[in-house]
Amino acid sequence: MMLVSMPSGTRGRIFQKMDVDALLTCSLTSPKVRGMIQRLDWRVAGTNIDLVECRGCAMIQCRSYAPTSKCVTFELLRDENGNKLPKMRINETFFDLSVFDEGAKLIKSWSDDMLRKWFSENTLVIFAHLFGPVNDVSFAMHVKQMADVPSMNNMKHCFIIDENAHGRDITKLCQRFVGRTLILHPVIQGSIDSDTRMMRVPYLYVRNAEWLTGSHLMRYTGKSAFLDNASIYTKDIIKFVTKWLNGTDRRLKSVVIRIKAGMPVELPEILRNLDGVKTWDPKERERYYFYRDEWKMSFFTSDLSLLDCSDGFDIVRKSDNMLCTIRMSNLVFCFYVWHNRFPTDNVFQQS
Repeated sequence: MMLVSMPSGTRGRIFQKMDVDALLTCSLTSPKVRGMIQRLDWRVAGTNIDLVECRGCAMIQCRSYAPTSKCVTFELLRDENGNKLPKMRINETFFDLSVFDEGAKLIKSWSDDMLRKWFSENTLVIFAHLFGPVNDVSFAMHVKQMADVPSMNNMKHCFIIDENAHGRDITKLCQRFVGRTLILHPVIQGSIDSDTRMMRVPYLYVRNAEWLTGSHLMRYTGKSAFLDNASIYTKDIIKFVTKWLNGTDRRLKSVVIRIKAGMPVELPEILRNLDGVKTWDPKERERYYFYRDEWKMSFFTSDLSLLDCSDGFDIVRKSDNMLCTIRMSNLVFCFYVWHNRFPTDNVFQQS
């Protein structure tokens, strides 16, 4: 191959301009060519993987010469009936799985579950082997697929898409999850202990939180939690807010709870049990609370007025002058902490 005889700088610039599927194809020609590609300063970023549909995308960046960034998409192929095949499309090139995994040659008949397991175990390895570690990955998956993921250390965001899941499986997932964002879609059957690691996840969204009680809420030490259909009482909210007011927690940003229908939660009772409550002063903070991440803002799609804190109630924490806002509407309790009372990038302010 002519590339081998080229000066390293010329060869490196050629590699840098090549599409990701072309680089993978070249790397398969010989260990020597693969080593030449690996010596460039690569970085894998923005990786999103759907382990159920067996597809994903990533950005492959190179910083060896002029910085470049290339998008790569990948998926397992399907036949005309929608059944998965032991072939992968990477950009516009099709690869047999056996070119990446010698063991795949020994399998004569693949089931959908076998292919899904192979995809979960090997896809990141394909890119890591050539371009280096793949970190900060966003996964969509069934909860039991965690057994097929070799390591969860690179999992930054996790979206569990089951319709139903058992509490013990969610508990096992949370024990292994060390990432930033956990989104739980399923109806959770059974119980979850209040000391679950879930209550330490920085950004948490639970779509069906009927199992969640005041004991869980008191143990939350993350940054923002969005909890739907939670079994919370007035006394639980009073205890939670009082704990924050008497403490030194500077991580917490917000807790938004859609309370289960029929739960006796009364805002006047909450306010009566808290000291220093006052109405909004425009000189003290912005009118609207907002989130920079789209998925967090999507929690309020059905009612953006929940972010309008003009009718909220403010309390300043005496220990450090941190200000929080309490508001409640239509069985949705909102607790907002103003780390920046007048953010310049507030989308409501700009509109």
